[in-house]
Amino acid sequence: MQILTDLRSQIVSEVHLARPNFTLGKCDPDGNVLADVCQNCLSLKGYATTADGLRSALMDGYASTVEATSAGLILVSGKRGVELFNEGNTDVQMSFPVNNSTSAFQLTVAKNSEDEFIIDAVGSDAGILPRNVNIEQCMQLVKFGGVGSA
Repeated sequence: MQILTDLRSQIVSEVHLARPNFTLGKCDPDGNVLADVCQNCLSLKGYATTADGLRSALMDGYASTVEATSAGLILVSGKRGVELFNEGNTDVQMSFPVNNSTSAFQLTVAKNSEDEFIIDAVGSDAGILPRNVNIEQCMQLVKFGGVGSA
């Protein structure tokens, strides 16, 4: 927090409130995951950083991918998640439940000595992905008293 406070005049910062993250599952021709974020998420729970590791994480419900349905976009795991991963030839959006809710809360409500929020904004997926929970989560913070209008 001190770094953000010290650099406040030089940066604009944001926090993301959803538990699931966003990354890509694309693998190289040898089946190795290309995205560092995806590799880290797999390694965190002991999965191989390969297409097969992603399939296992999907089957276990740890990883999810996005499916377009008549009701909108949804996160999908299990057999259907693996099917979508295979149909997309690994080049699909992935999510893992790795964002820390406690950190997100603390970052969102933290204030400096002038009673100004240290973090400038709550980040958004612009309403496209099913992990866009900003309005819902921010309203809960208002009810809790963590944020509010002046």
